[in-house]
Amino acid sequence: MDFIFVKSHFYNLLFELAHYDFLTEFCFILVSLIFINAGKTISEKLKLFSLIVFTSFAAFFGARLLHVIIEKPELTSDPVSILNRFDGMTFNGSLLFGTVTFFIGMMYFNKNHRPRYLDLAAIGTSLTYGILRIRCFALGCCWGKISSVPWSVTYYDSHFTPILGLPLHPVQIYDSILGFLIAGILIHLYRRKGQFEGHLFFIFLGLYSIGRFFTEFYRGDVFRGENIIGGLSVSQIVSLILLTFLTGKYTFSKFMNIKK
Repeated sequence: MDFIFVKSHFYNLLFELAHYDFLTEFCFILVSLIFINAGKTISEKLKLFSLIVFTSFAAFFGARLLHVIIEKPELTSDPVSILNRFDGMTFNGSLLFGTVTFFIGMMYFNKNHRPRYLDLAAIGTSLTYGILRIRCFALGCCWGKISSVPWSVTYYDSHFTPILGLPLHPVQIYDSILGFLIAGILIHLYRRKGQFEGHLFFIFLGLYSIGRFFTEFYRGDVFRGENIIGGLSVSQIVSLILLTFLTGKYTFSKFMNIKK
């Protein structure tokens, strides 16, 4: 079968699937079901659903706020426009605000259940990242650099990418694959009862940071902040900061275990 034929039909399927807000709503429903299913009582299920609602709002606000700060600082003079316009978001902002809100919310749950809920948050976040990057692909935002690879994508009508009629790296698909790959790894580790309990979220952060560091080399929307330090983008610097933090945390925990 001709590769161009397969590529065309595959991309058309993604466009049809993801061009509207269906995937955003699907992610919320999916993560909500994951957590509701984890609750043992009706009361606990309601508390978990409330946690997901508040975390989702915080993640949305963080995604929008960081986008404005990095890419459209002129909007900061009009705070209302930050929330009443929906012309761009940033996953790292979503991850930051969502994580902080989730950790605060975890204080209201039984300590014995927190590690498992944190693991589920890691799985839900990675799945959400994989799904929403397909939406980015359909909309044409977060586009890639000009490329002649056989699997490149060409946009002819997009309100986001200004590069029309030229083949681009489908970097959104690279990131989507990254999200689903991480989710698969985390689900596998989650099934190994007890061995990695409470650690999956940090494993997610590590795998995401490494993967995102490399996919950033294929991003074409350079106005987000490129060549900040040593030719690295803002997202790559964030990835390095996360990896440094995780390495320090791991080293410190090992040191403390040795002392014990």
